[in-house]
Amino acid sequence: MSSEVICPYYRNEDGVSLYCEGLGEDGTCHSIFPSGEVKNRHKERFCLTYAYGGCPVARAAEEKYAEP
Repeated sequence: MSSEVICPYYRNEDGVSLYCEGLGEDGTCHSIFPSGEVKNRHKERFCLTYAYGGCPVARAAEEKYAEP
């Protein structure tokens, strides 16, 4: 994991993909972006800031832990 990442749901990345905690059967979400540049913009906007709650994947993961 990148030491700069703030989002607690971030797991890993490569090329044009981000791997985050998710709701899938294996507990991960694989987000594929059209380019590495687009992926990096998303990462800079959400993963590397305390605004990670604005990411749709992070919102879904937060709902998983929300108390009813």
